[in-house]
Amino acid sequence: MALTHNAKGNRNFMREKFIKHRKVGERAIAAHFEMKIKGHPNLDVKIAATQLPGMERELIESFGSMGVGTNFQGNYKNTGEITVSIEETIKGDTLTELKEIVQDKAYVNVEISMTPEELSGKASYTVKLLECSIACEAIDLANESVTELVKPSVTFRYNWVD
Repeated sequence: MALTHNAKGNRNFMREKFIKHRKVGERAIAAHFEMKIKGHPNLDVKIAATQLPGMERELIESFGSMGVGTNFQGNYKNTGEITVSIEETIKGDTLTELKEIVQDKAYVNVEISMTPEELSGKASYTVKLLECSIACEAIDLANESVTELVKPSVTFRYNWVD
């Protein structure tokens, strides 16, 4: 006699879940995106990875009698930062352009779109990041890195998101 007496497969139940899951439609693939840095089209095609900004409101905490705590939603959080990897070429033009932006204390505007193949690259979702300052982290170079690309990690600090 089996010790686990209440185990029973339910194929019809699982099939219903499968059908419901598939009816939602094709899923977005993370590699189907475009990121444009206004005024810097040379960087656009070399962006290897990016992030969509978070969406949240400031958290407001309040405490009543007996220490009972509650949370309220505050202002929309319109500032933040994303990290972007940009590939370098053998000419060094990526680092040169990033250096100019940082040294000139320039602000850039960015547009990130999800561009699925199924929609022929038409954007299904777009965000605009305004008045971004950038910071480029230190870049590792190593003799044993014969199959790795040089990809500066760049932080974009935005002041407004649409």
